[in-house]
Amino acid sequence: MASETIGRLRSTSGISQQLDLGSNTLTINQSADDGFGGTIIGTTGTLIKSGSAALTLTGANTYNGATQILAGSLVAANATALGTVTGATTVNSGATLQISGDIAIAENIILNPAGTSAALENISGNNTLSGTIAHTSNGSVTLSAATGTQLTL
Repeated sequence: MASETIGRLRSTSGISQQLDLGSNTLTINQSADDGFGGTIIGTTGTLIKSGSAALTLTGANTYNGATQILAGSLVAANATALGTVTGATTVNSGATLQISGDIAIAENIILNPAGTSAALENISGNNTLSGTIAHTSNGSVTLSAATGTQLTL
C-alpha cells in the first residue's frame, strides 16, 4: 500500500480484518461516525484521522508509527488502539481524543492546539493514560470526563 487517503474506515461484522500500513501514511477523512474493530499493523506507518466525524478503534493495533488527529474525534476503545508506544499520538487544533472502555493506554500524547483548542475526553469507564502528556503550543487544552467516569493521568 502506498500512502493513501480514504473517505471512511469501518468494519464489517463477522469478517476478520487487518490493515497493514507498512511504512506508509494512511489518512482517513472520516465522513460519518463509525468504528473499526480490525487490527492495524505496520513497521513505521502513520495513521492520520481527519474529517469531522468520529472514528472508534476497538482493535489491538500493533503499528509502530505516529497517530495524528487533525479533526473530529478519534475514540480509543482498546489499550493499543493507538498502536505501540513507539510513535506518539498528536491531537491538533479542533480535534479530540476520546478514551472509552476501562482501559490503560501507555501512549505518549501531544496536545497541539495551535492557538485554539485541543481536547482529551474520557467518555466511558475508568481509564488510565500512563504515557507523557505534553502541551506544545499556544492555545487551550480541554480535559474532561463524563459523569460517572474517571480518567487517571
